Amino acid sequence: MTTMEGERVAFTEEGRPGQCLELVASGDVDDTMLEALEDYVKRQRKRLTRPTRTEDDAGGSETGNG
Repeated sequence: MTTMEGERVAFTEEGRPGQCLELVASGDVDDTMLEALEDYVKRQRKRLTRPTRTEDDAGGSETGNG
């Protein structure tokens, strides 16, 4: 990844082939930035654990209101 002036790669993690996570930072990483990162991780975890709805689960309703 190419970073802009003043940015640095603060963290890199490689998962499966073709899967990589990089955290790019500029300036000091303070408590506010860490809280924002924690909020992001929490939202992503919710997305991953939320059951996906199929057409059968939704009762065939196109609006998903069931």
